Amino acid sequence: MTEGFSEDMQIYLRSLPAVVDCTADRISYASWFRVEAVNRYRNGEGPTKIFRSRGLGPETIGHKRIERCMDRWKKLYGGKTIVSSATDSDTNITNQMDTTTLELQLDAMEAEIANMRATICEIKKRKLTQ
Repeated sequence: MTEGFSEDMQIYLRSLPAVVDCTADRISYASWFRVEAVNRYRNGEGPTKIFRSRGLGPETIGHKRIERCMDRWKKLYGGKTIVSSATDSDTNITNQMDTTTLELQLDAMEAEIANMRATICEIKKRKLTQ
């Protein structure tokens, strides 16, 4: 998959409920799919089977992409319990992670926003002194 995704492949990938967006070299997955994938993996299913069940087999996106996603998501969710209230309807899939996970994510986002604000202030100060 070194050459990236063609326009047709991007259109196909964007049509999948598990995919939020796709560019020539990047796929953004729906949060419910990430949760589902980790839960299914913890229950003994292989990553390839999980991805293939949602139209994302290695013949489409490559083995390495599947392996890297699963590694990243396993680290993201760690040993935390993930509760999924997903229905199997591809048009109306919702998920709910435990409160602790959401609070940790919110804390991380707030810290990132604070850092961005500080950076903006520094840039404004530099412009004023020039």
